[in-house]
Amino acid sequence: MNKSKMFFSYNNDRRVYVTTQIDNNYISASICNRASHLRRLQILGNTEISDKGLSEFLKRFSQLEELEISHCCNSFSKDILEVIGQCCPLLKSLSLERLSDLPTTNGNTVYSYCKGDEAFSIAKTMSGLSHLKLLGFWLYYDGLLAILDGCPLLESVDLRGCVYHYSDPSLLKRCSEKIKDFQHPFVL
Repeated sequence: MNKSKMFFSYNNDRRVYVTTQIDNNYISASICNRASHLRRLQILGNTEISDKGLSEFLKRFSQLEELEISHCCNSFSKDILEVIGQCCPLLKSLSLERLSDLPTTNGNTVYSYCKGDEAFSIAKTMSGLSHLKLLGFWLYYDGLLAILDGCPLLESVDLRGCVYHYSDPSLLKRCSEKIKDFQHPFVL
C-alpha cells in the first residue's frame, strides 16, 4: 500500500495541521487516536482524498468545534457536508475552500462541478455554526435562505469566493442586517 507522507503537529489548544496528502486507504493512526480529543482541525492541500475517505476520517472527530478544509477535494458533496454536521455536533466554525477548475480572463473562477445543493446540508445539520466561510460554491436564493434560517447563531459569513446566482438583492441585504460580519458573494 502506498502511504502518502503527512505532516501534522499538535499545540496546546490541540490544533492539528494536516498539510500534505492523505491516502484514501491510510490515515495516520496518531491523528485518529487523538481524534476524539481534538477541537480544531485544519486539512490543507490534499487533492487525492475522496469524499468517502474524508467522510470516514471525520467520523472520528466528535468534539470538533472548528474545521477548515482548504485546497482539497475537487468537490464537497451534500453527503459529505451532512456527515460533517452529524459527526461534529459541536461545530461552531466551518471553512471550506474548493479547488477551482475553470479560470476566466477577468481573474474569477467558474466552479463547473458545483450543484448548488450543498447549502441545504449545511443548514440542515449545522445549526450551531457561528462562523462560516465558503470558497468555490454556487449559491442560489433558496440555499442562502436555508443557511440564514437553519443557522440562527451565525455571526460571521464569508462568501466572497462563491457565486450567488440570483438577481434579487433583498436576501443579501437581509444577510448584511442579520449577520455582524457578512462578506458578499460574487453575484451573477
